[in-house]
Amino acid sequence: MKKTLCILAFHRVLPKKNKLLHDIMYAERFDKLLNLLKKYFKILPVHEAMRNLKRKGGPSRILSITFDDGYKDNAMVALPILNKHKVKATFFISSGFLYGQWMWNDGIFEVISNITKNQVQTKFDLSKFDLGSFDLSTIEMKRRALDLILEQVKYKPDKNRRKVAKDLLSAFNVPPPENLMMREDDIKTLYDAGMEIGGHTISHPILSKLSYQDAHKEIFGCKILLENVIQAPVRTFAYPNGKPVADYTEHTIEIVKKAGYQYAVSTVPETLTSSISDPYQLPRFTPWDRNPVKFTTRLLLKMLAGQR
Repeated sequence: MKKTLCILAFHRVLPKKNKLLHDIMYAERFDKLLNLLKKYFKILPVHEAMRNLKRKGGPSRILSITFDDGYKDNAMVALPILNKHKVKATFFISSGFLYGQWMWNDGIFEVISNITKNQVQTKFDLSKFDLGSFDLSTIEMKRRALDLILEQVKYKPDKNRRKVAKDLLSAFNVPPPENLMMREDDIKTLYDAGMEIGGHTISHPILSKLSYQDAHKEIFGCKILLENVIQAPVRTFAYPNGKPVADYTEHTIEIVKKAGYQYAVSTVPETLTSSISDPYQLPRFTPWDRNPVKFTTRLLLKMLAGQR
């Protein structure tokens, strides 16, 4: 039977379910999901999974669990659950947020999450920010507004994205996020627990929009800093956002290779087999179903299709 590998992409594991972030994993669901996944798959960090995929013999259904960005709940919430199930994962860290910074998208989330009815009578009018006007009367409308605003801001230069987030926080008198991202000690804790640490740039830019020099600084700088933290090689990399051409280019791949990474993951939703064509564009996808049983069933069907 042909070997297959699916690489799953997560960002956060919240302590409990959040109505606004309804697609984000939370502790109870993650615990149930791991309980199912480990019954049907050999779960390995990306670097180890790739070695096993190429090796003769061994498990035929391999799974990698990855987390992007470096949220503190990865260490505080996800790690204890991973340890409980004796599962190792890969954590792709944007190193520039290790020192008390926050990501622009989380600033915008804080605004939408904390907006009150007194502040928004009928419409959430952001026309002066060139972002349009939104109805926030229901939680579903808030989710839609958040998605639409993030999509509008995502491909702006990083300094513009941060300015939009800061301006919105100021305009609606909402404090910025605090203690949201991991610190160096958290990274060490993950690594000491047997987790794989991977690179995810310094400031999480859209790499395709950067000059070669700036992309080089983001990719090399992240690797150097993380290796100094864990005192070990960082072998894997995740392209921010992860869509080929739109988010990274051939020049980006060239820099990733030069930096000494052995593997890099995209967000192309495919299954891997031992006949991989490009170790610097490994497919990876975000989980679909919120129900752990449905999720596991769909994942098994996807893997079986890849084994044909």
